[in-house]
Amino acid sequence: MWVLLKMLAIGHSCLETGVSGEEETRRSSTLALDTLSHLASTCYGPAGRSKIVRANASGGGLTVTSTSHKLFSALALHEPIAKVVLELLIARQAKGADGGLFTVLLTTGLLRGAWRSGLPPRVVAALVPEALARCAAYARCGSLAGRLRISHLPTLLALVRGVLAPKHVALPAGDHAALQQLCVLVVSAFVRAVPRAAPLPDSSRTRAAEAAAAEEGLAPAARRAARLLPALRQLPLVGRHVRESELIDGVLLDLPSPPRLAELASLGTAGGRPVRVALYVESLHAVLPGSLGALATLECGGGEVAALASEEMLRRFADGVAAAGVSLLLCQKLVAPALLRLLDERNVLVLPRLSLRHIGAAKTLSGAAPLAQLLPPKAGELGLLGGVRPLPLGAKEYIHLLPPAASAAAASVPMPPHAEPVCTLVLWAPHATASEELRLCVSCALATLASALCEPRPAVLPGGGAFEVIAAARLRRDAARLCLPPPSPPPGAAEAAAAAVAERQRRSAWLLVAEALEAAAVALARNGDGGGGGGGGGGAAGTGFEVLEAMREANAAAIACGDHGGVAGDHGELATQGSGCAARDGRSTAAAAQGVGPPPDRARALPIVPMFGWDVETAAPREVLSLRRVASTARAGSERSSESSSGGDSSGDGGGEDDEAAGGSSGGGGLSVVVEAYVAELASAKLEAMQASVEIACALMGADGILVDAR
Repeated sequence: MWVLLKMLAIGHSCLETGVSGEEETRRSSTLALDTLSHLASTCYGPAGRSKIVRANASGGGLTVTSTSHKLFSALALHEPIAKVVLELLIARQAKGADGGLFTVLLTTGLLRGAWRSGLPPRVVAALVPEALARCAAYARCGSLAGRLRISHLPTLLALVRGVLAPKHVALPAGDHAALQQLCVLVVSAFVRAVPRAAPLPDSSRTRAAEAAAAEEGLAPAARRAARLLPALRQLPLVGRHVRESELIDGVLLDLPSPPRLAELASLGTAGGRPVRVALYVESLHAVLPGSLGALATLECGGGEVAALASEEMLRRFADGVAAAGVSLLLCQKLVAPALLRLLDERNVLVLPRLSLRHIGAAKTLSGAAPLAQLLPPKAGELGLLGGVRPLPLGAKEYIHLLPPAASAAAASVPMPPHAEPVCTLVLWAPHATASEELRLCVSCALATLASALCEPRPAVLPGGGAFEVIAAARLRRDAARLCLPPPSPPPGAAEAAAAAVAERQRRSAWLLVAEALEAAAVALARNGDGGGGGGGGGGAAGTGFEVLEAMREANAAAIACGDHGGVAGDHGELATQGSGCAARDGRSTAAAAQGVGPPPDRARALPIVPMFGWDVETAAPREVLSLRRVASTARAGSERSSESSSGGDSSGDGGGEDDEAAGGSSGGGGLSVVVEAYVAELASAKLEAMQASVEIACALMGADGILVDAR
């Protein structure tokens, strides 16, 4: 017993209470969260400002960025709760997730709101997920979410623009032409890299691309983009404007050009014979017969005999390679100097010591089978290229492997069964910091587009803070409906009082989530200048209250459309009542009130509901997404079946407009058709960020003390 008490005393002396008491803990944590929130809000949105992080006070390395992954990874915070928030966020981003700044803003807003509300932490932790579920239902509602069609170019551009526009380290601020050109280039690269045979790349290519990206040390978002789009490569270069970025068909190898490259370049492109490729993933150094990995040296016993045997074996191998018609031999590891000489005598170009990334890209482009034995390749194991040529880019020269379609001679030869197109996205930036940032944000944009391929019914939400404002307004409306008067009959008064208390707590929790969403929208509009929803200084965007009022007024139609259907469904026909639902249906509000019917050819068309985000340049709302619903699921389904036989290819874009709006009650059913799009967000990514924010906040809001281990 004495030993146990002594151990407890020692443990108590080691764990000193740095901040004692719940109020002191919250006061200290609130200051840390305020700092973290201000840091995220000043980087958030198109007007976000970059941060310079120095590694240490004595003058370490500098990081210039406005992206959440690089910013939070470079910071070393000491406040416990801020450190825990960032550690949880970095763990989430390690999986390639995006939306880190929004996650921090929502998390800090929920934590501060929960502490201000005075509600018990366990009650808030139980009720906040309910509010999140309602926001998720709003996001799946047809009046707020639109079906993403891969064939709809404006929607793809809106998704990419939402990712690239805030990154001013990578892109010059205010250069709309450069931003639009880069968005088109990224979408073009995505469309070319989409797998042809299946909606997702096969597991072997996925694993190879992910291993190559990890070997290169890429950021999580870049690894995710490489895993989802293995047929797309990125080549960041320094020294030119971003407007000079381009998309090149084929593979670029950053290797010194061999002497015979110019001679080989004339084979495929000049109309001669196609370039046949053999690909080896094991060493082709001088080996003893029957043992690929055993090196032969002249110092070993019988060295001269072994050398002659090895030379003869290499000669037979070179003769077999030449007899198979191979013009280019690619090897992941070493190639013996003697074998290089023998192959050169037979007009075979050898590129040794290629990285795993280069080998994988060449294998995909040519369709060559990877070989691991010192044996001549068979006909079915060879790949095919349209040519090989030197390509100067800036001050460096690259080896360009052309796709088979680039050569008329290769086009006349049967393609290898496993060959697929590969393209290289060349990203120019004026300096190294901008180049690193540009590659990261382009990878995020590509990963966002590729993530849509993984979903059965992908959907988009309005960007620019529109979703936050609309969801918060609907959540406030639903919370107001919870405040019902207690039942009048005296029996069961205690139960009625308990129910009323529960409803008030639920209402407070829902309003807490609404305030956090509105604070994120205000941060995007005001860029961290001033306070939240009700105050703050002046500035070009006005106060936070003025921003919210302008956004609510502009989105009145979208907010009102939520009244026409159930929260979880809203799959039926929308009526044209309401202030906003008749705004863009081809008739005036007065005509709608008088019962004037629509034209016959628009009998099935419902109102186009516009949604407005905040434009930081004009300091006013701007339309970012507009949606249109069809008349009804049943009617759309019957007409779709009749129209499917008469025209249109519905497989490329997921079906016609009727198919986009029809659906069941689960998943993304009942989604609207996107009419116009300027800035949009992937619904699944937005909801995942909100879910992560709620989980982090609920895990931390009950902390009542900070203990310091003095050992």
